[in-house]
Amino acid sequence: MLDSLLNWLRRRLRVAGRRVVATGQRLLNNIKSIWDARARLEITCQKLQKLLTRTSSQTQSRELPWELYAKALSLASICGDEQVNRVILNFDPLFGEETPSCVLPVQQGITVLLEAARKSSFTTQSLEAAWRLARRAGNRLSIQQMQQKICINLASIGDANALIWKLIERRQEGILEKEELDEILKSFLTQHAFEEQLPWKAFFREFQEGELPQIHQVYGVLDRYLEAADLAEASEDYRSSLRYLTYIPGKDAALRAIGVAERLGDQEAIAANHLKVAESLWEENNYGEALTHFQKAGNLERASDCQEKLGDLAAAIGLRPAISSEWRLDIREAMERRVRSYLDRQEFLEAVRLLHSVEAAWRQKSDEPDISSEADRTGSLLAQAVRTARSYLSAELSAVQGQTETEICKRWSQIEEAAGNYLEAGLQAEKAQDYFAASVLFEKAGAFGQALAALESAAPDDSQPQRKAELLFSGGDFFMAALLYERLEETDKAITAYEQAKEFFRAAELRQKQIGSDQAVFDDRFLDLLTQAERVEHLAELCATNAEAEERSPEAKARLFRRIQELGNRGLVGQKWLDRVASELPNLEADERSRFNQRANEWLQAATQDVLRDYINAFGLDLGTSSSVVSLYNQKLGQPEVVEVSGRPQIPSVFAIDQLGREIVGVPVSELLSKSPRAIVTQAKRKMGNQQKI
Repeated sequence: MLDSLLNWLRRRLRVAGRRVVATGQRLLNNIKSIWDARARLEITCQKLQKLLTRTSSQTQSRELPWELYAKALSLASICGDEQVNRVILNFDPLFGEETPSCVLPVQQGITVLLEAARKSSFTTQSLEAAWRLARRAGNRLSIQQMQQKICINLASIGDANALIWKLIERRQEGILEKEELDEILKSFLTQHAFEEQLPWKAFFREFQEGELPQIHQVYGVLDRYLEAADLAEASEDYRSSLRYLTYIPGKDAALRAIGVAERLGDQEAIAANHLKVAESLWEENNYGEALTHFQKAGNLERASDCQEKLGDLAAAIGLRPAISSEWRLDIREAMERRVRSYLDRQEFLEAVRLLHSVEAAWRQKSDEPDISSEADRTGSLLAQAVRTARSYLSAELSAVQGQTETEICKRWSQIEEAAGNYLEAGLQAEKAQDYFAASVLFEKAGAFGQALAALESAAPDDSQPQRKAELLFSGGDFFMAALLYERLEETDKAITAYEQAKEFFRAAELRQKQIGSDQAVFDDRFLDLLTQAERVEHLAELCATNAEAEERSPEAKARLFRRIQELGNRGLVGQKWLDRVASELPNLEADERSRFNQRANEWLQAATQDVLRDYINAFGLDLGTSSSVVSLYNQKLGQPEVVEVSGRPQIPSVFAIDQLGREIVGVPVSELLSKSPRAIVTQAKRKMGNQQKI
């Protein structure tokens, strides 16, 4: 048998040796063939060079050169792409536009060149040579394919000038299809851009409308930004779309740019285009819409200008980030001009409203002395305007009676209110018998008694209890306010009012009524109110009363007595309550534990049955020396599950017996030692099968 094996090995080695020898021989033959071809190629190229440089007639000199050229191409194809390139680029141009007088090995040469172009990252030379060879064959399709490969290569390396020249040449020859141009441009734009726009612009301008590639960069080069933006957005190139839109003047493009910028989340572009829209609207005298866009652009100074144009001088002051002396004087002049106009027309209310709003705006900006003095000056003008209005209205009142007098008082009240004189406004409203308005104005002035009196006059039938309660609370009559709120069933407000009135026990009773006794005994707010009322024992009594109810379970009774215990521990109730807890709670807790243990056994059995229903009656064990892993098969889920102990998938391979004789499995030794077990067995796996007993 051994001899047979040795003979078989010898045969295999002889076969392998012959194969190695044959392979080596083929390699040597190939190398020799290439060297022979290279030597013959050099001789052929020298002969061809001599023939092409002779000055004899073409008829006599061209037939043999063509044959030598064909031979040189065949030999170069054996030697590789470098030699094919050399032969074509050195000799092909010397033949001009002549037609070959022999059959050239075109396909053989093109195959070598294209393979080289495919493997190399710089393929221009090989492609140029292949194109020249295809032209010699006169095959239009091959020529077009070679030209396309050349253009794609130029596009990929980013040689824009050479690429444009090739494209122009192909268009002139009529061998540039629209789809081919699209492919070339997309290849170029993958890594490059139309940075030198002038030659590209000149190239694309020669295209008719329907011939232009539908590529947004093309339209961008031609400054046709709207169409470029449309194409960019259609291709989801929102950044380019936004860039084109910024080149387009007018608010329409800017509004569209805002939408694109919002999609990109470009806050800077959003603000810039809001500003562009705002400036356009400003030029159209559309100050209202311009204001909105200036604010969104964050240009508060221009927003202030819009408010000034709209006549809202107070808003203009409020928005102005920096106030110059010149602008302050302009606002003063505009305000005084309008005030004089109002006073001339006896429109006192409008004049007072304007002065009051402007004064308030200056007050908010009064950090600088000049602005503070401007606020004082405006306040002085306001006082003068009010005095003028009062004088005029007093004269009117002395000259009229009846209904007209009421109307004059109403106007007077409105003027005083506009000036911020709420007390005087309330008095005039009372004279006009507008008691509800008078009540509101008195409340603004802090005169709550007068406000309540006015309200009594407005609603003598007590039809405004809510309003009266609010006035009573604002005026400090918290007890009466609480009574009204309680009557209105606004419990939270009533409790708050009772607290303010220091009626804490009434507030606690209302809280108990609001949430019920069962919830109140554990409510922190109820306890807080009783604590402030120094009546916490009321809570203890309530707990004890609730515990004595027959329907209470032992658990509920125990919880109530624990609440009393908590109050005693905090020092809120006396010793008698702690004594009562001490006598009642142990029995309740014992009963509670007994009921819990009984129910716990029931819960354990039910849970065990639920688990056993889900798993098959078998387990998998990976018994390890130090730790083990146990798994069960969950037939409900159809997959095994690792059993975890205390959240750990690995269970210690430990067996122990505690002091009561109970068996313990899977507990770490470090934990067992603290319990002083009677016995511990570890690493039992090492002793399995040796009959050793412990």
